Amino acid sequence: MKPDEITPFALIDMSIYTEAGFIQSVYRNDLTRRISVPVYNETSQEVTRTISFTASQSYTSNVSLTSTYAKNAFTAGVTVGSSWSNTYSDSDSVTQKIPPHKYSWMEYTPNMSNSYGTMHEEVWNFDGFTNVKIVDKTYFLDVYIAKPGNAGLPDGLYTVKESSTKPN
Repeated sequence: MKPDEITPFALIDMSIYTEAGFIQSVYRNDLTRRISVPVYNETSQEVTRTISFTASQSYTSNVSLTSTYAKNAFTAGVTVGSSWSNTYSDSDSVTQKIPPHKYSWMEYTPNMSNSYGTMHEEVWNFDGFTNVKIVDKTYFLDVYIAKPGNAGLPDGLYTVKESSTKPN
């Protein structure tokens, strides 16, 4: 191929995220989940047992942020910067007194930051001859961002639960 036969090519990303609001701390009760196996006290005496648990949390969104354009635009426009994409995960244990014939386990409710606003994805293909807009869409974006907590665990409420019946 001769130099004058080379076709110039460029993808130009003009996507932008306009943050309408940012809330630093939101407890996501809809994401509450059990993070340990239930420990059962089969005896007729109160016993002390160790409950080991693992918690993990990343961002959640009303729209899948799979395109590089949306991710880059969101990162540039969100209040907390690029940390929106981090996943926080770790394990720990707690010593708990369990009454006779009861189950005990750990539950986790994430505490996250929330950014919401308008995403406009616009990407052009410039090939030197025909300039084509290959992405052009605008939508509301609502993203909850995981935060680090203590000892490497994700931020949130860690609650020991107790019941006479085994949890699901």
